[in-house]
Amino acid sequence: MVYTIHGARGAIRVEDDDLEVAVMIEGVDGIAKGKRAKWTPTTERVPSNWMDASHVTWFRSVLGQFAKVIDERDFVGKEARDAFRCIELLTTAYASARAECREIRLDARPAQELKLVARR
Repeated sequence: MVYTIHGARGAIRVEDDDLEVAVMIEGVDGIAKGKRAKWTPTTERVPSNWMDASHVTWFRSVLGQFAKVIDERDFVGKEARDAFRCIELLTTAYASARAECREIRLDARPAQELKLVARR
């Protein structure tokens, strides 16, 4: 499976366990003065055991983190903010597709500033 996300200043491509990120660098002259954009590509291999449908390692890790945040009463921790960003990204991507692939802005605030409320 191959996933790609493209933006005005970069792109992310995920293929199985391979992650590629390309970020546009705007130099002193910038691209506004007719210069060609320069890109910094980085690649990384992120082992995921994607062929193991049981996800044993992943579940063990998630359950351990879950127990820790419950003990610490950190009900809206890093994982919740990351999950929120993933949902935001996916729903925005689908909205963009429905709108003939028009650009739709994401909330630019850092995740820790978002008002996530733990419901009881």
